[in-house]
Amino acid sequence: MVNSDFFSRIPLLEILTNQCISYWKDFSDNDWKKQTYCEGWCPKDIVSHLVTGTEFYSYSIERAIKNLSPEPPYGKDIEEFYAIRDTKGKELMELSHELLLERFVKSSNDLQSQMNKINSENSEQLGFHPRGLIPLGFWIGQRLFEIVLHDWDIRYGHDKGINLSVEGVKGILPFLPIQICRLFNRREKIPFQASFLFVSQNPRKKWIIRISDESAVESYDLKIDIDAKIEVDSESLILLLFGRESVEGVEQKNKLKIDGDRETVFKLFDILFTKY
Repeated sequence: MVNSDFFSRIPLLEILTNQCISYWKDFSDNDWKKQTYCEGWCPKDIVSHLVTGTEFYSYSIERAIKNLSPEPPYGKDIEEFYAIRDTKGKELMELSHELLLERFVKSSNDLQSQMNKINSENSEQLGFHPRGLIPLGFWIGQRLFEIVLHDWDIRYGHDKGINLSVEGVKGILPFLPIQICRLFNRREKIPFQASFLFVSQNPRKKWIIRISDESAVESYDLKIDIDAKIEVDSESLILLLFGRESVEGVEQKNKLKIDGDRETVFKLFDILFTKY
């Protein structure tokens, strides 16, 4: 079931995207060449990656809105899709910074026009993503994760102490439970059973993740018996889920507290917190 809070985040996507554009417009040639958080990638690599992603997001969402069957925008299978996307990315890298930014602006505007059509009536319709089909309602979160994290990746090259966008963290919050389930459900794992109470802070939210063998589901029935309580700073949880923080580092900063079966918690963490 898609959370009704998801739709209120659609305007935020446009705001955060425009903030990125304004920031990148002022980049010098040297700024475009700086190392980012992503090893071996400069800002131009990230923006090229964002453009290819933005373009296929638009394709997938438009097909889902029209209730057409999910399919890749190019390539006969996932492997060929990635190969063609890689070629498109290399072509974008040959563009000037100005032309690349123009391409990002156009693709983002096209995507926003599709996002604006997502509503409660079509939110469960599925669109193609190489890591698994995504209901329209969650594409909003998928884009938020991407924009907020890659904005941070680029800013990290200028300031290693930079935080995620405050507005971005607040916007992402409703999507965190389903993102945890998506990551768990598509990764290889040894089956186990457990229930975890997550309590995120700054901002605060509570939810349950129930593990049954190889499947994870979210729940808001806080009366369920749990194996452990995981209290974690919201920004840190986002960074952990996308391989940009370590559990040890977050614990040392007192931004993660585990109460209960620590061994079982780390079974979950070992699956979720993968270095990208």
